[in-house]
Amino acid sequence: MSYFRPSSQALNRGRARESRSTETSKYLGDTSLPDNSGLYVPVSKTVNLWVSNIPPGITHHEFLGFIRGSGKVRSLVLYKPVGKHKTAAAALSFFRHDRARKFIENCTSGEITMHDKAIWATWNRHRVAEPEDDSVSRVLIIEGCAKFVNRQYLDEFLPSKVFYDIDEIIEHKGKQGDNGERAKIEYRFASCRGQAVLALIALRKEHWHQSLTVEYGKDPCEESDAVNGYSPDNHLISPALN
Repeated sequence: MSYFRPSSQALNRGRARESRSTETSKYLGDTSLPDNSGLYVPVSKTVNLWVSNIPPGITHHEFLGFIRGSGKVRSLVLYKPVGKHKTAAAALSFFRHDRARKFIENCTSGEITMHDKAIWATWNRHRVAEPEDDSVSRVLIIEGCAKFVNRQYLDEFLPSKVFYDIDEIIEHKGKQGDNGERAKIEYRFASCRGQAVLALIALRKEHWHQSLTVEYGKDPCEESDAVNGYSPDNHLISPALN
């Protein structure tokens, strides 16, 4: 049997979460480091944004809900308020430059707000090029034997392999198959690269013999819903993993 080696962030989960607040300055800081600059990517091609003035305490689920219809999301990283800053911030990247540019325009015009509060968006100093493969997604559709496709099992297996943040988890109606009960669960991660992609690889590598299928699903942020039509009161928020 082939095993998936856990990501370094999954192995150091506590430190990874701590860095979201106490090490934010490092993320914003030394742009002389190649990995922190992305200088090989021109501004006209980058998809990465820095979003600020976000209400403190906002969840990934709420943030992504407020930007429905803005475009397919590549990744979202939230940063808690630090020091004198009273609001949160985020690194948000899309799959396409034109969607990122439009997002900046919508924030500037006041079309996108969060909890009735205007947010600000600008190009992130860490530039990121458009992904070459747009068939991947931050959403996974997991289907198979109910013994493995259930919240209890997956919420133990996935964190042991991958460090991730959750938008929401949707349990779809299962059905009876030739080999017993089959279940279907949709995991909407906060990011594609490093989260959904690694989760898919881990599941396929360690459960290939158990009639389990894992496919990419459609990102709800691609939908043509009203950009600011989200209300947290009308959505079930799945608990984030600590």
